[in-house]
Amino acid sequence: MHDSTQPPSTALVVSRPHRLLLPLWWLGNGFAWLGGASWRGLTSRYDRSSYQVSGFFVLLNGVIAWGLVTLAAVGMELVPSFADAAPFTIVWGLFVLLFDRAIAAKVVDPGEDKLRSRSSYVVRVICAVLIGFIVAELGALAIFHEDVERTMGNTTAKQVEEARRLVVGADGAPSERQAKLEGLEADRAALDTRVADAQKAFDDASRLAACELDPRGCDDLLAQGRITGRAGEGDKTALLNQERDAARTALESATAERSKQAPGLDRDISDLRTAVNTDLDEAQRSAESAKSVPARWRAMLEFTTKDPNGRLMHLMLIVFGILLDMIPLLIKMWRGQTDYDRTVVAHRTRHAYDVRSAQERHAAELAHAGDRHLGELQRAAARERLHGDLELELVKLRGDTTRKIEVEKERVRFEQAVEELREKPVVPEAVREQPLTVLDRRSATTSSVRLPRSWAEQDQALVGHVFGGLYRAVEPLEGADRGGFGRMLRGKDTKTGRQVVIKAVRDTDGDDGSRSPLGEMWQREVDAAQKLAHGNIGKIITSGLDKGHLWTASPLYQPGSLVKWIETTTDQDPAGYTLQHSINYMKQLVDALVYAHERNVTHGDIKPTNAVLHGPTLKLVDWGFARLSSRLEEGAAVLHGGTPLYTAPEALLGGDFDAQLADVYSVGATWYYLLTGHPPYQDADLDGSARDVARQIREKQVVCHRVEQYLPDVPGTVADLVHDLVRTYPGTRVGSTGGDSPAAHLHRAMTVLAADPETTRKGDMPVGPGAGMRHKGGVDQPDTRPDAPAPGVSFTYTDVIPSTRAPMTSPVILPPTVLEHPVTNGMSTLLEDDN
Repeated sequence: MHDSTQPPSTALVVSRPHRLLLPLWWLGNGFAWLGGASWRGLTSRYDRSSYQVSGFFVLLNGVIAWGLVTLAAVGMELVPSFADAAPFTIVWGLFVLLFDRAIAAKVVDPGEDKLRSRSSYVVRVICAVLIGFIVAELGALAIFHEDVERTMGNTTAKQVEEARRLVVGADGAPSERQAKLEGLEADRAALDTRVADAQKAFDDASRLAACELDPRGCDDLLAQGRITGRAGEGDKTALLNQERDAARTALESATAERSKQAPGLDRDISDLRTAVNTDLDEAQRSAESAKSVPARWRAMLEFTTKDPNGRLMHLMLIVFGILLDMIPLLIKMWRGQTDYDRTVVAHRTRHAYDVRSAQERHAAELAHAGDRHLGELQRAAARERLHGDLELELVKLRGDTTRKIEVEKERVRFEQAVEELREKPVVPEAVREQPLTVLDRRSATTSSVRLPRSWAEQDQALVGHVFGGLYRAVEPLEGADRGGFGRMLRGKDTKTGRQVVIKAVRDTDGDDGSRSPLGEMWQREVDAAQKLAHGNIGKIITSGLDKGHLWTASPLYQPGSLVKWIETTTDQDPAGYTLQHSINYMKQLVDALVYAHERNVTHGDIKPTNAVLHGPTLKLVDWGFARLSSRLEEGAAVLHGGTPLYTAPEALLGGDFDAQLADVYSVGATWYYLLTGHPPYQDADLDGSARDVARQIREKQVVCHRVEQYLPDVPGTVADLVHDLVRTYPGTRVGSTGGDSPAAHLHRAMTVLAADPETTRKGDMPVGPGAGMRHKGGVDQPDTRPDAPAPGVSFTYTDVIPSTRAPMTSPVILPPTVLEHPVTNGMSTLLEDDN
């Protein structure tokens, strides 16, 4: 683009003069450029001289501005000499020169909007006034340098005196701090005066006593009648000796008092005097250092305001500076439009026309290209829509076909399950109407229902009994923990037909109505179920005490036992139970634990058999060992227990322990089983008591094999987290540090683990009992990482699932992928809503 002030290249070019006159010719061209024109476009001699005059004043303004700012810098002692300041102040001179040149380079265009033209002149006038004022003020600082220094000196002295009055006060009216200092000094002088007076009194008393004993050389005292003049001991001598002793005592007292008070007074006086002197010195330095440019300018204004001659000189400088800076613009306004201006306006018009024509051509080309591209996009979009519609129809067809096939499969499975239920013998109607005798129950039970081996003879009477007058026990619950706390039965609501799970335990100690330890434990489970309402925590419908049996009724979850589901799935398909399944179930278990811990409830007996499935949802059940903080605070008795190989050793060994960290240990032990099918300490001797098992683990008599021994391809992050959970030393477990609860800390660790790329990539790898047996090697690989901070001491951790797994068959075993999408109304009877 061309400069808007430059004429077109076809302008008339002035010929060069003789080489002897060439320097003057170049000088004239330079002045014309400074005046706001290009010498190549100046064809009129009148225009040329006019622009040269303007350029001369522009150059004069720049030189004056440079010189005045240099003198001002030297006068203000910012630089030592003119030569030192000149290289830096030249920048200011060039700025003023170029600014004035820009002000003068105003092209007169008759076609320009009048308001815009006038606004442009107003802005230029304001800028010229500001530049002229600044140059004039710099000149005033240089001219009135000595007066400014004198005024600043007077101002400094006044400031110092005012500061002194603020610090020490005026004569006769000291400041608070000065008065305090004078008071301290007076107290200190009073101590010295008392000592001096006491010393003088003692000296006088000593001389009188000595002269009374021996009057030789004491004529003055004799003449004054203060001594008798009789040598030797006498009444007068004894009296004077007493006065001398009293004076000595007074001296010693004054000296002791001065020794006691003088150091503190001297220290206070010294500190206060130092603070006063420091403030005075600081005021002096502050006043003397206030010699900045704004301070000098204020001092110059103060001087010129008070001195009439200085005020007149200052005003003349301001007028001179403004007029000098306005001269190029005034010349421009006086000469009006020149030939050069008309040439520039014509050049601008042609350039604007060329630009507008080019823009119109470019816009037309863009519009044509846009229409062509839009048509192509519309055709491509139509093709994509057609292809997408075809794909959508194909997907719908495939989905409908798959859904119909799955619906038919589930219908067949459901009919088979219902047929099996119909073929099972039912309890006669007479049994439902009246309670059975013990003999009748035993006969009916043994003839129609297979009882677990672990059940006692009196437990057989539970089958067929109606608990609470509403829930009839049909048969032992398949998949339940055979050695667990209480007897688990599958029951039925006699009014609605809803299937339930009945848990019953005989409480012989509570038959007389007293509260037994077992009853306390039972009540804790009921209280925990009432306090906790979470999607991953099993609920209790109702509870009671019936003929010496404590009982609860809970929803019947299907497929039910997590352990049974894993066994059935892996038997049918060794790759049906994967690492991702275990992670999903553990995340749900941890969600339930976080919810419970936030409400100050701990489980106390987390293990695989206390986890059941309701479709794809895991439910944590059996809160018999739950601990409620509110009850602990009231001092109620609490049973410490749990399954030995799933419970933290510190909980089994007795004493105080962190119940939340103990739950975290049980979570890790349960996960160990879900991955390997074995407890961490499967070699532990279970013949002894729970404490014996805990001691074996704590004293490292048995080893905990690494998860990798059973699953060589398991991600290291998974194995490390499992082993960190089951450390026997509580302070080193995951979640033992930080402000959050251990369960919340574990929840974050599980979230990070689930997003780990290696874990995601290996999510389909088979795990569980079958996978563990296939991969187990012949070399033990115990976890040798340190478990406690003390050197030379190591602790391990343990869990166990029952070593023998009795075959259990459920009426209908459905995988979670099926249970997520029930397809018939009949299926809903197997998935009782527990919300």
